Amino acid sequence: MRQAVDFWKEIKKLWTDQDGMVLPKRDTPFPSETGNSVYTWMFYYLWDRLPGRGPFHTMEGRYNYREMAKKIQVEGHPGLLNRTPYKGQNDRNAFDDYIAYCLASKRLCGGLQAKDVVEHGQTRHFIFLKWVFNNQTPNKFLRSTWFGRMPWIPAHMMICAGIKINLYRRVAWATKIAYNGIFKGRGATSWFLTWCMVRANDKPSWLCKKAIKLWHKGLIRNYPQGMNEVFKEHMEEGHPFNSYPFAEIK
Repeated sequence: MRQAVDFWKEIKKLWTDQDGMVLPKRDTPFPSETGNSVYTWMFYYLWDRLPGRGPFHTMEGRYNYREMAKKIQVEGHPGLLNRTPYKGQNDRNAFDDYIAYCLASKRLCGGLQAKDVVEHGQTRHFIFLKWVFNNQTPNKFLRSTWFGRMPWIPAHMMICAGIKINLYRRVAWATKIAYNGIFKGRGATSWFLTWCMVRANDKPSWLCKKAIKLWHKGLIRNYPQGMNEVFKEHMEEGHPFNSYPFAEIK
């Protein structure tokens, strides 16, 4: 089986921009404007799941993740993220970046960064609305940056931070996962995000377990080879995401 060290070298040598963000395609102009935050955080998670990491490689990789996480923080606002270091606050961030970021945080750092995200979401509010993540103008409310309108997002963030979620959030989380498994077909980018959510919830309630089963049936119905097939649909041919045995990481 190909090793974590090989995966790391291939990504870092050929598939990153000048800031270390993972690229889905190599024909990206430099300096990069399309280094992908979601794929970057997924890379760290996937690397940490592969075999062949010694103590030094594990320590180095987790340090690298922490440093990358620092690069995309909005200064003075722990838990509020920019999409990429290159664009900074010139590009509005979106919830998909947080989904993958919190998963990587849970896997590599015990949810430390996810806890900052949750704290920001719970304390930065406008009147009675919490979970607002406006990286461009942190003191301004925009509906598109109000993640609270999608209750499964705060649920995922809290799970990654090691915070027990209440029944309302469990239902919201399970509904999102089950809906994706039942109704989504090939080509939907939501497979990436719901996969991150499923991987993060390693102690699901009975309701969430039922939703995960429906999700997995939908994944295999649409992609018999599992996540490797999903990656191949979105990544350039030859990308390491396509060739490592991630089908085993359901």
